[in-house]
Amino acid sequence: MRAIFRLASLELASDSSDMKYLRDHWLGKHSLSRAFWVNFFILFVLILFGETTVRPPIAGGTLSDIVIAVLYLMGAYLIILPWQLVGLWRSSQRHVKEQGGITVATFAQAGAVVALITAVGSAATTVQRTLGLDAVRVEDALIPDYQLRVVPADRAVVIEGQIGNGLSRDMKALLAKERSIERIILNSNGGRIFEARGVARQIIDRGLDTFVAGHCRSACTIVFIAGQIRSLGKDGVLGFHSYRLNGVMAFIDPEEEQEKDRAFFLRQGLDPSFVEQIFVTPHDDMWHPLPEHLLDAGVIHQIVPD
Repeated sequence: MRAIFRLASLELASDSSDMKYLRDHWLGKHSLSRAFWVNFFILFVLILFGETTVRPPIAGGTLSDIVIAVLYLMGAYLIILPWQLVGLWRSSQRHVKEQGGITVATFAQAGAVVALITAVGSAATTVQRTLGLDAVRVEDALIPDYQLRVVPADRAVVIEGQIGNGLSRDMKALLAKERSIERIILNSNGGRIFEARGVARQIIDRGLDTFVAGHCRSACTIVFIAGQIRSLGKDGVLGFHSYRLNGVMAFIDPEEEQEKDRAFFLRQGLDPSFVEQIFVTPHDDMWHPLPEHLLDAGVIHQIVPD
């Protein structure tokens, strides 16, 4: 029994010590070097790294993705970050009063400002991914969104038009209802990359084939390349180019997004030199490889009659 009380006392003492440490930083009592490097810099880097792990990989994440991301943002940026910034600011002010090191204090305060700006951008990206608000061009709003229709005789789903918000959600619901679907037929000039990735993931999970009889360009090719067996009609056309992501939330790095899809294309068996050519093609241009080139590069598996 005494051992139990002793253990409990040690735990309470430890809790009290932890609370004192947190309180001392908040009040600016720690040295400026500890307040900046330990309590602020290292912890802030870990927070940013952690956020990338909870950030949904595609637009419109699952309910669990959304809950985890929201809880993380609230804890990181509504609780931890204010504690870090207030303590650092107070510590820098105390440093100036006691030691007169205004240069060091200014450096620390500038770091706090930069961190705040970085946190806003990072949080905006996470919210953007979680809610499916991926950056799009304004003119996209003038292009009709996608249409889905089932062709029972072919055990196929046809995706036509602009790949817009909600496509991955609607496709998931349709595939859950239509269990006999075996292939996806595409006819689209592209659209929103994160929605295309969402559909691509479902195609891979179900082991579906993909087919293009008309045209499939830009983000549409992400969906096409997800196919287990990828077929091109005799008049089918595939179009590729590099990325441009802009809009009301410009916190997405096109280079980072290209690297994700570059890795995806390579995993799907595409020739590395072909993949390289995709991302050196300017966004305002479109590369339409010949069917023979597509076959040789592993982009398509066969050319078939419509």
